[in-house]
Formats: sequence, structure tokens, C-alpha cells
Amino acid sequence: MVVEKNTPSQPTTDPQPGRAPETPRPSRIVNLDRLFLHRRGELTWDQMTNFHGGPRRQGHRLIFWSFMAVLIDALILLSMSCFFLLAFSLIVRSPLGEILRGSGRWLSPRSFIAVFVACAWMYTVSLRVFFGFTLGEWACDLRLGQPTERLRRAYPLKVALRMSLIVGTGLILLPLLSILFGRDLAGRLSGLRMISLK
Repeated sequence: MVVEKNTPSQPTTDPQPGRAPETPRPSRIVNLDRLFLHRRGELTWDQMTNFHGGPRRQGHRLIFWSFMAVLIDALILLSMSCFFLLAFSLIVRSPLGEILRGSGRWLSPRSFIAVFVACAWMYTVSLRVFFGFTLGEWACDLRLGQPTERLRRAYPLKVALRMSLIVGTGLILLPLLSILFGRDLAGRLSGLRMISLK
């Protein structure tokens, strides 16, 4: 008499009548792997921030793209200044024309330019310290310094020094010299260079 061994029955893959076959779910191993590696500190900044190497805009192309970013930021600052000027005229209950002409006792065109430059300095320094870029630089895929530089304690001081150099030279001289030489002169003097993501 032949005795057959009981083998464990394998599950059938045939769908039951009336049920659709199950489709395999996409694996999320890569995302979980990145998460665990990030928590353990094994990912580099390039992998975490998509800050890949390769050919990037340099020289004159980088300087012209940074001018495009400055133009976008200047438009944002101009609109903010107009809004604050209008709010100021409502607070002091003075017509806006008097404030713009400087005939009132509150604000003259010279002081408006000084306020605009001070606001521009605070806008660029604060956004660059907290985010590494202004809105114009974000739109043009530019960043101030490498991602690892943002973690250093000297980063806010270098950002303030860079902007102070640009403002101290009249907002025009240093950028024009950068265009002529095709190099980021403010970055060389402050130790914090403009980086292109593309």
C-alpha cells in the first residue's frame, strides 16, 4: 500500500467567481529607504535637495540670470513700497500727492528712496537667511551658496555682508563690474557665491 505525503496546499491564484483579479500595489521601498537613510544621516545634500551636479549656468549667463532675479525682486519691492506708502498716507491722513511731492512734513522723495533701499536690504537678507533665496532667485532657479553652507553659523553674516557690499557701492557699481568681468564679484568678496540649479 502506497501512502502519499500530505503536502501543504498552495493557494490558488485564480480569482473567485464574481471578483476581479487583484492588481499588485506599487512598491514604496525607495521612498521608505530614502526616509530611513535621511533619518540616519546617510543621504547627502545632493540626494535630499535635488541639487545635482552637471553643467550649470556660469559666467555671463549666471550674471544675466541674477539680473532677471533682481528685476523680479525689484518689482515685488516696488509694489510693497507703494502699498506701505498708501497705508502711511491713510494713517497720517495726508493726501498721497503731498507725500510724493515732499511738501508735507512727513516724507520726501529722498527719504522714500532711503526707506526703499532699507526695505530691499531687509527683504533680501531675511529671505536668503531663512530660505537661501529670494522670490526672484527662486523663479530663476538660483540659490545663494551651497546647501551645506546654509547650516554654518557664519551664513547669516555672509549674507548680510554680501548685501551690504552691493548697497554700499550704490546698487549699480558692483553688479556692473560683475557683468564686465563675467564673475560674481560680490560673491568673491563676501565668500558666498550665487549658484545655479540648471
